Amino acid sequence: QGNHLMGISSRPSVQPNPTIFHITHYKAGSQWVYAVMAAVAPKRIIQPQPGVKHVFAQPIEQGRIYPTVYLKRDVFDTLQIPGTYRRFIIIRDLRDTLISLYFSHRYSHGKTSDAIISSREMLNALTVRDGLMWLMDNRLKVSADILESWLGTNDLLIKYEQLLEDEYGMFERI
Repeated sequence: QGNHLMGISSRPSVQPNPTIFHITHYKAGSQWVYAVMAAVAPKRIIQPQPGVKHVFAQPIEQGRIYPTVYLKRDVFDTLQIPGTYRRFIIIRDLRDTLISLYFSHRYSHGKTSDAIISSREMLNALTVRDGLMWLMDNRLKVSADILESWLGTNDLLIKYEQLLEDEYGMFERI
């Protein structure tokens, strides 16, 4: 009653959840991180779409979690984001990224895009060495550009290798 007389509500204020963005580059554990976030907050997660359409195709929703956002910093900074948000970045050593990219594009990745299909055809026609060189010239630059754009920011930046070493500790930080 005393609170009411002073004009102070006795109900705690409810702050909306911040929107969360998982920013990364290709082959840096994005599907693993997505699966963990979907398990922790299934009602908040937005299903990733090829070409980052889950971020661009419709307005960003306050309080949702946007995983696997493959964007450079300057592009991310153009997004119209309502309310508060948080972002974390996961990067991977580009040498490991290249090897993972090679095996993924050559053997395990589903044929989900024309780029994957053409990469697989090219890699199957080349030696391993030449295939790695072709990937460096034609596919790795996208990941390198994303990674480089986020270096030196004040954002939570986690190396994929750290995530492998201490997954519980790193996911707790996230």
